[in-house]
Amino acid sequence: MRRAWSLLPALFIGDAEAAEPAPAAVITLRLAEDADAQATLNAAAALPGVRALAVGAIPGGGGLIDLSASPTRWAELAALPGVVHLGEPWRPHAKAVQSEGLDTLDLTAWDAAGLTGRGVTVAVIDVGFSGWDQAAEELPPSQVSLVYGEAGGDSHGAAVAEVILDVAPEVELRLYRVTSAAEFIEALTLAEQDGVDLVCASLGFDNVWHADGGSPMSLAVDRLHDAGVAYVAAAGNEVGRYAAGVLSDADGDGWLTLGGAERVYLNDSGGLASVSLRWDEPFGAAAVDLALHVEDGGVECGVSDEAQRGAGDPFEAASCVGVSLASARVRQVGGGSAEGLIRLDLQPRRRGRRRAGHGGHPHPARRRPGCLERRRLARGRRHPRGLLLPRPHRRRPAQAGARRPQRREHPELRRRGV
Repeated sequence: MRRAWSLLPALFIGDAEAAEPAPAAVITLRLAEDADAQATLNAAAALPGVRALAVGAIPGGGGLIDLSASPTRWAELAALPGVVHLGEPWRPHAKAVQSEGLDTLDLTAWDAAGLTGRGVTVAVIDVGFSGWDQAAEELPPSQVSLVYGEAGGDSHGAAVAEVILDVAPEVELRLYRVTSAAEFIEALTLAEQDGVDLVCASLGFDNVWHADGGSPMSLAVDRLHDAGVAYVAAAGNEVGRYAAGVLSDADGDGWLTLGGAERVYLNDSGGLASVSLRWDEPFGAAAVDLALHVEDGGVECGVSDEAQRGAGDPFEAASCVGVSLASARVRQVGGGSAEGLIRLDLQPRRRGRRRAGHGGHPHPARRRPGCLERRRLARGRRHPRGLLLPRPHRRRPAQAGARRPQRREHPELRRRGV
């Protein structure tokens, strides 16, 4: 079985005997499809100093496990049965909204039919629900409960919940806040166990897997659908932000071109440039070793150079802060020929820019193979909940004695007291 590491370079220490102990870091174990997630979790938790954070197990085998562990334990964790990759967690990204668009929806016929959502339970999975408990008029406590994770600092999920209650004022909402792919899968499992009728997830794991439906997140959504739970995803945020192309090195200098150009420029100015690269080799078996370089005005400011070597992932990610004219280049550092490999370019919007409606698929099952994700985020810009555009308030009837479920966690973590 191939195993690969995606370790944090900053945590490597040259002289182990003279170095200070490295602090624990959050890592993710990716499991083989035939792996026993429970057995791997038990073996990992038995190692001193290793703490389980989230278990995104997929029935039938496989999944993701988030752990807190010192780098001194990473070799042991990577060698556990069923582990095919040890790396940093995949983080979800919220899909933006400018307004709830209630007028645009025109719910006249909906209201006339008496469709209020009574008796329906919806799980909202998002990156944050900041302020949800301070908006009793919009999110009445009798109908809304945070059942997984903390509220967090992002208000995106609270806005999503408001949209749902505007359309279906008598629906019961359960909020699940996730910060990683493993937590996303775990939240899907718990939502099914909680008996929800529908899951709404306006988030995405941008560019971390091929568009083959084989990512752990996609498989978890498929399993949820097979269990009879509807899944509603955001869509449309990435329209116009991809540029497909074939990698080539015509001049033999090691710098690869896309459509004849060596540099891919980010269109916005200022802020944070966050770039990721994916190409069309198998995950866990990428042989072509590529490095991603981010530049500001032609001066390198960030680089990602994970070793592929036949056992890694076809993925690199790097970022820079304080940039004014950011661009990205790809360099081949080893492996077989990169000629003909496909990659895509993605230009996300600035942070804080909220567009009308939701967008962006929440998991990579629909994404195309081989892509370079380009992000340009403005510094210091946030989207406070109060900046949402005003809209008509819909009267929501109170539900006396409505059940509020307790916050949930994975039963194995609860038994272990972690």
